[in-house]
Amino acid sequence: MVTETFRMDISAVGSDDGINTYEIRRKWAEKGKKALVIELYPTLTADQCGNMDVSTMHLMNHVQELGWGEVRIVNLYSKVFSEKPTVSRLSEDDNNLSYIEEILEEQDIGGYDIVVAWGNTLISHRQTIQAKTDLLTMIKDKGLAKQVKCIVTNNLKANGVHPLYLGLRYSKDVWSLQPFPLEKVLNELESTEKKASARSSKKVSKEENEAGSMENSEEISVVRKETASAENDEAVSGDSKVTVPAANGEKALSERKVAVSGENDEKASAEIGKKRKGVKRDVSADKK
Repeated sequence: MVTETFRMDISAVGSDDGINTYEIRRKWAEKGKKALVIELYPTLTADQCGNMDVSTMHLMNHVQELGWGEVRIVNLYSKVFSEKPTVSRLSEDDNNLSYIEEILEEQDIGGYDIVVAWGNTLISHRQTIQAKTDLLTMIKDKGLAKQVKCIVTNNLKANGVHPLYLGLRYSKDVWSLQPFPLEKVLNELESTEKKASARSSKKVSKEENEAGSMENSEEISVVRKETASAENDEAVSGDSKVTVPAANGEKALSERKVAVSGENDEKASAEIGKKRKGVKRDVSADKK
């Protein structure tokens, strides 16, 4: 008969408001190597460190195969998500990177397996690409590249597979570690970033061209309106020019009427004068 006892010390580091979890640490043996496992994002707050999510459960089921006595789980992002987040909810996380850097500068870091286990999701997300690049570059600059590993099984040889995928598909396999091709992955990330940047530039250029086209259309519309307005003004002015001679003609006609009237008045006045003279003569003759 055999009796086995398994005791585990669990600790966690997170923000005061519970929004961020920077590390969950599990230790169950004094012997064995330590592992710093880098996943994608946490699902537990610091005060929930006694709980075990599915990813951690699958990982813990294989720690004896991996030869570890302690596991420290950190992530590319420190914000806690209870479900798979949309990319719009993922943002730059300098505090998280600084926290991981402090771990990488600890005196005994030379005895750790640094395990890349962030999976292959968000492979074209620019912020995630940048986060991976920053972290791998930091590890390289600190001279820890040879310690970077990834988990594989006897039926799956891939780089950086997430423990959740391994547990769901290869839980019955034996898990082991193999070197992580840090330089190769950095080059691939750089290439992906350039492509993403090019796509973004094309998108921006297209949007600018569309905006410019709209502006040109609006300018053309304005010019057309102004031209039409100017043509209307000229037409009105043209009508005025046409009517002006008519007005002058009416004035001339009026002047001719006045002249004729004057001539008629003079003739009438002369006739009246003659008649008056005749009357005077007749009156004078009567008197005689």
